[in-house]
Amino acid sequence: PEPAVVTATTTANVPPPATTQATNASDPVSSPDGSQAAAVWIDAGDHRIPGILTVPMSGDGSRYPTVLMLHGFGADKNEGGNMFGRLAEYLGVTGVASLRIDFAAAGDSEQPWVENTFDGMVADAVAALNWLSTHESVDADRLGVHGWSVGGRVSATVAGADDRVQALSLWAGAVQDGTDGMESFFEAPTRRTCGSLYDCAVAHGSVRFDPYGTGPFELSLAWFDAMAASRALSVVGDFDGPLLAIHGENDDVVLPAVSTNLIATSGSGDATLHVVAGGDHTFGVYVDPDNTIAEEVLMITARWIAANL
Repeated sequence: PEPAVVTATTTANVPPPATTQATNASDPVSSPDGSQAAAVWIDAGDHRIPGILTVPMSGDGSRYPTVLMLHGFGADKNEGGNMFGRLAEYLGVTGVASLRIDFAAAGDSEQPWVENTFDGMVADAVAALNWLSTHESVDADRLGVHGWSVGGRVSATVAGADDRVQALSLWAGAVQDGTDGMESFFEAPTRRTCGSLYDCAVAHGSVRFDPYGTGPFELSLAWFDAMAASRALSVVGDFDGPLLAIHGENDDVVLPAVSTNLIATSGSGDATLHVVAGGDHTFGVYVDPDNTIAEEVLMITARWIAANL
């Protein structure tokens, strides 16, 4: 069947949660919507993965459909504007549990930036799915993955390779192969004699840079090599479950054409593209105090996940 292409202009019919949930709970925190959030640590062999598990607490021992949330470059498990924390609340209203994790060097991670690689992020996502599959509150037959930007590239890779993933949703997903879409990392000039970021990583084993003015990242040569070898767009062709791609029409970081191409080339027979009018890469969370577009995206996503898991 032809994929659905929708310009999102209306608000989905998911009621907003009553209050904002704690975003970094050391102990379980209950919300008036009936969900409960707790910090967790997941064993990944040579390191631990920090995360927050949010479960709709019905009190009847139910197992819930569950979504694994994967953040983008430079973000953490809560994402910009606490969008992942807010999505966890919206999902809780619909009876869906969620786990959001920190990749290496993000949030509460105990790993340094030089240990962050694409392959490592994929491995952490798989470890998180393994952990969810045995959790007493999780329905292991109803697992989904949700990713934003580079987290979308990771999500698509996992969904295409792991049959446990039953639904895939993406916000501005950077679902491309190799260095496509990553030119700003590989080709960005520096003031150093070694040349571009990639050239400096080749020369020195790693390179430090501060694109957001929030403190430097240190990318290893392994980060560049693993990203160049990544094949998210190719691998997601093996995913045949329901797929949702939401993209801001004004996104100049990951162009909307990336999601259009994803929908056209994915293996899903139930693929939907929402192009959000007026949306940028972060759906206005940093520029719109009312978060009008962000709220629209949250409700559309929660409704879709609840209907497809």
